[in-house]
Amino acid sequence: MPDRRTEDTQLSIALPSPGESEVAGIIGTIERVVFHNGESGWSVLRVTSEGSLITVVGVTGILAEGETIEASGRWVENPRFGRQFQAETVRVRGPSTLEGMKRYLATCGLPGVRERLAERLVDEFGLQTFDVLSSGSDSIRAVAGIGRKKAARICGAWSAVKAEREVLVELLGLGLGVGVANRVTKEYGNRAPGVVRSNPYEVADRVDGIGFRTADRIAEQVGIEPTSSFRIAAGIVFALKQALDEGHTFLPAEDLVRRSGELLGVEVALISEELENLVGHARLAADGESVYLPSVLQMEIRVAQALAGRSRAVTDFAALSPAEERLLVELDDDQRAAVRRAFTAGVVVVTGGPGTGKTTLVRQVCHVCAARELRVILCAPTGRAARRMAEATGRRASTIHRLLEIDPLTMTFTRNQSNPLKADLVVVDESSMVDLPLMDSLVAALPKRGTLLLVGDADQLPPVGPGAVFKETVASGTVPVSRLTTIHRQALGSLIVINAHRVNRGLLPVEESEGCTQDLFIIKRDEPEALLAAVLELVARRIPGLLKIDPARDIQVLTPMRRGVLGTENLNAQLQALLNPSGLGLTHGDRTLRVGDRVMQVKNDYGKMVFNGELGSIEAVDTEAKQLTISFDGRALLYSTEDLDEISLAYASTVHKAQGSEFPAAVVLLHTQHYVMLRRNLLYTALTRGRDLVVLIGSPRAIAIATRNARADARFSRLAQRLADAMESWK
Repeated sequence: MPDRRTEDTQLSIALPSPGESEVAGIIGTIERVVFHNGESGWSVLRVTSEGSLITVVGVTGILAEGETIEASGRWVENPRFGRQFQAETVRVRGPSTLEGMKRYLATCGLPGVRERLAERLVDEFGLQTFDVLSSGSDSIRAVAGIGRKKAARICGAWSAVKAEREVLVELLGLGLGVGVANRVTKEYGNRAPGVVRSNPYEVADRVDGIGFRTADRIAEQVGIEPTSSFRIAAGIVFALKQALDEGHTFLPAEDLVRRSGELLGVEVALISEELENLVGHARLAADGESVYLPSVLQMEIRVAQALAGRSRAVTDFAALSPAEERLLVELDDDQRAAVRRAFTAGVVVVTGGPGTGKTTLVRQVCHVCAARELRVILCAPTGRAARRMAEATGRRASTIHRLLEIDPLTMTFTRNQSNPLKADLVVVDESSMVDLPLMDSLVAALPKRGTLLLVGDADQLPPVGPGAVFKETVASGTVPVSRLTTIHRQALGSLIVINAHRVNRGLLPVEESEGCTQDLFIIKRDEPEALLAAVLELVARRIPGLLKIDPARDIQVLTPMRRGVLGTENLNAQLQALLNPSGLGLTHGDRTLRVGDRVMQVKNDYGKMVFNGELGSIEAVDTEAKQLTISFDGRALLYSTEDLDEISLAYASTVHKAQGSEFPAAVVLLHTQHYVMLRRNLLYTALTRGRDLVVLIGSPRAIAIATRNARADARFSRLAQRLADAMESWK
């Protein structure tokens, strides 16, 4: 190990630049580590610099009192804690004085070494103390109070402290962040730097937080050839995983080779050869010319077989009695047929647009089940959809994730084939949102007997995740499907409902219709800046004045895309500045999250049991510990700095992310800037997110393009064909 008197360890971490002051630099000695997050590396330090005691905050990795740091960053004024130095980069040196060495030894975690023993060690060995500790246990036994066993424990711990620091420093030198470096070290131990250098792609595959592009950058840095087989293999797998993020369950081999070539920049022949190798070694699976991740192929097969098997099954339920039939008197013919099917088939699909009575149908099914004392489970993909279901039926409803009961230790669902749900009827609302992996988990947990009732709208957008289970099940022709088409009397009085159905038929939305309540307005703006200004005016003043609602909580702005002037990122920044401009907050990246902000979870977190698309609000901020308290449906959850990439502001949302949610008011904006996303199913889905009011604002041309463009984004998936094949094989 280098001499600790001269050791100059570089820990360079990029942090947000708050912009309150010019870049500055400090040199000082750590007097106290006030706070340190071992996962994210965020620290709060008290440092003596030029005779003054100052507070330094930033990502630093492992530190101890007595060490000297050199930091660059900015002076900022924290509203709660006053003047602080916010470090952007930190260079950590070993202690350079005898006093610093004593303090370091007393706080770095050596067993039994506190202030007095640290003082005796340094008094005995002076500036050579660290070298003596590194040389072995015999020498330090000369110090009073240290016997043979204690000496062995101290020197062994000292070796571990050195090794941990050296590993962290080397990983940071390769460009990994502190949190990621800690996860890599946890996975590989002291071997971590060697593994990262020899094959960073393996690390990217096994450790969360390292993607292909990070691995590729490290590979270039350490001299791995662009044509190395493991780089090409990793690129192919990455391209296929990107396709999953786009909603595909597989890619045709030709498409996968093309995408991989664009990513890797190597000859197609090399990619084709490596693709064959990946399939041959079962890292990828080929079904004809379709290439899958093996786990996804098995999901698609299992879901097809499960649904096909249930569609053939005959339930133990008796047909509806005359008394039960009388319960259905207010239903239309399609609704009544769907209720009857729920008691005669193993799986039933109900699809229909807004106002066609899907909720009424579910309520009547529940009434019949109650009369028969049958066990009913109600669930939906999102918390908001589950709450609406519970309110409409008067029964308990949950998200599918919570229904399946995640095991936080194994991160798997405890409800499965070995521990199925106990129910006679399982009803899934907003089924068009359910992706292939979630449906796979759900069908695995279904009881062998009973009915699965899938309720949704096949004309809405497909799920955010891979597959289009609901739409393909409807299209397969293998499962009993009830299509609800009659718009019922109450819904006929809503311009929102009328216009949703108009758009779905390819007709432009209108602002007036005989007998309709004015719950939808259309505002035409061509210039993006004028459109943005109008949105801000609507949210801040006009809609709250009309409906007497809280703009920060009850109005949802919907847009097709994240980027650009009219994307969610800019809209959220503008809306936050308008609706929640000041107050206690936490800066993370290029944004500040404040108490009162509406936020969205953008990644499934099974530990917290909060899932992609769920909305919450920030209840508290601890700027010293760098933590937020966020409330989701009354559950207060703690988010540290490392978790904040899972959170986005949610005053504005993409239409995709708003699926399954309903808001008192929705502002839907469309512009030709969104051209690639302008689809009929997108506008149709957006219009149905508002309960009491929808304002459609945008350029007339964009609205016309979206209305007329019936082409849905094609997804590579073979579930419909597998369902048909499964049914055919059983004939």
